[in-house]
Amino acid sequence: MMDAYPLRATSPEVQFHPVLLTGTGAAAPTKTLGGNGLTVTRTSAGLYLLTWSENPGTFLGMVYGLGADTPSALVGYTLVRDTFTTASNSIEIRLTNTSDAATDLAAAQYIDLIFMFKRTAV
Repeated sequence: MMDAYPLRATSPEVQFHPVLLTGTGAAAPTKTLGGNGLTVTRTSAGLYLLTWSENPGTFLGMVYGLGADTPSALVGYTLVRDTFTTASNSIEIRLTNTSDAATDLAAAQYIDLIFMFKRTAV
């Protein structure tokens, strides 16, 4: 087992929210990991809305990775985020294919996300 060390940031009170999504085709992807109170809905092809039930803090950013049982199936795919909406505690992400067209996450394809929020004013 690897040793665990405290996660540190260059700013105080930064919280990390890991989210793992598994594709289901033309439906909302399955959230296989994500904090309590986080829901994922599909708004249209390749557009997913992530909504927190409570305000997670000041949005700092997001990093992502794409994966698949057949990794070459995602070559050229891109994920882009919108701005975080504080009124609804939500953010929309868009998955595009090699033709830059919004496309759904298929079965056996995955999106790994880490959202960063700050609990105190930036």
